[in-house]
Amino acid sequence: MKEKTIFDAHLKDLEASGISQETAMDAGLYSMKTQDLVLRFGIPLTINTDGLVFPYSGDGYSRVKYFPPVKTEKGQMKYGQAKGSFSGLYIRPKVREILNDPSKNLVSRRVRKKS
Repeated sequence: MKEKTIFDAHLKDLEASGISQETAMDAGLYSMKTQDLVLRFGIPLTINTDGLVFPYSGDGYSRVKYFPPVKTEKGQMKYGQAKGSFSGLYIRPKVREILNDPSKNLVSRRVRKKS
């Protein structure tokens, strides 16, 4: 299996949003060419567009940000996902690990000292 990478244009877009390459790689983001998007997600793309893939969980569900956006009769489509798939809440992998560990305290309570 070839190494997953993030295309330079996609890195620039992420960095403009305040997301570092390290954070993107930790989250498992990667780039794909048009043909690979069609094969992997079954998304019927009629133009050459690259995609930045955001894996949501270990079950294979992902969303794709298109570069450039795909023009449709209703306007532009910036994001897509496999046809028939559900929409889900994006939770970064490190946060998901914490949420899946019942021994972790999710709320920090500070005790205020009385003066």
